[in-house]
Amino acid sequence: MISPATIDDAPAIAALGTAVSPHQLNSVRGVEHRMRKVPATARRAQWKVERDGALVAYAEAALDWLSTEPGRSFCGVRVHPEHRGRGIGSALWDAVDGHLVEIGARATTAFTLDHAPSVSFAERRGFRKTSSDALSATDPTTLPPAPEPPAGVKLRPAADWLDDPRPIYELDLAGGLDEPGDTDFSGMTFELWQDDIWTDPDYDYDICTVAVVDAKPVSMSMLVVDADAGRAVSGFAATFREYRGRGLAGLCKHHTLAKAARRGITRAITYNDETNAPMLAINQRLGYQPFATAYRWRRQS
Repeated sequence: MISPATIDDAPAIAALGTAVSPHQLNSVRGVEHRMRKVPATARRAQWKVERDGALVAYAEAALDWLSTEPGRSFCGVRVHPEHRGRGIGSALWDAVDGHLVEIGARATTAFTLDHAPSVSFAERRGFRKTSSDALSATDPTTLPPAPEPPAGVKLRPAADWLDDPRPIYELDLAGGLDEPGDTDFSGMTFELWQDDIWTDPDYDYDICTVAVVDAKPVSMSMLVVDADAGRAVSGFAATFREYRGRGLAGLCKHHTLAKAARRGITRAITYNDETNAPMLAINQRLGYQPFATAYRWRRQS
């Protein structure tokens, strides 16, 4: 019934992701990238369930390689809506739980939509909610023209740092360490970031926008893009503390969305912690409309 998932399953895992999590971008190349780039120290395991030759469920569990918290881990179980209520998710959870014990997981995080069966599934297995995310979307083609940057600020595409992305890493790390919610990027070294995040093939760095002051990147807005589907999802975004409150985050995001619109993107999705008032205000100004809520969960072992 349950068997290990491999990179050959990437197309089917991507299709399942689209069916279960339409708020995410689930490209085949993106799934392949994430399956290849997980470091061995994460001790990641993946499983699948097939019915009549088709993949109908997938699960994973691993140590969180971007965290310094001892035993911090994450897991996920996805079952196609047409195959729920048959014990598949419970069977996969048994495999996940056993692996978490084996790798020494102490605190395990998970992510679900505000979907009653998913919430119940998590609660019955000892998870508690730690934060909520607001999911929202906008049509970039309906936005007014993006404003010009203020004096002393230049806007550049992130592609300008392809050969030397360390300044982008430093900005992303600063933002990640301040991110509200149950996240931990304290172990995100430049090497891990470059191998895992920066090389993600779904990022379009010609679209992504960076604000520069005195030759230093100080704010940015990144986007993963599926041009064929006309969809995009916000990626990492950050502003150094000393440059916050100047409208740079909104400026970068507006310009990123404007460029996405010119690429044919008609639905841009973002999700933010519900306590992140500054970013939620930016999204509102850019026409984002809430369409769902998601929860982050934690289980202590």
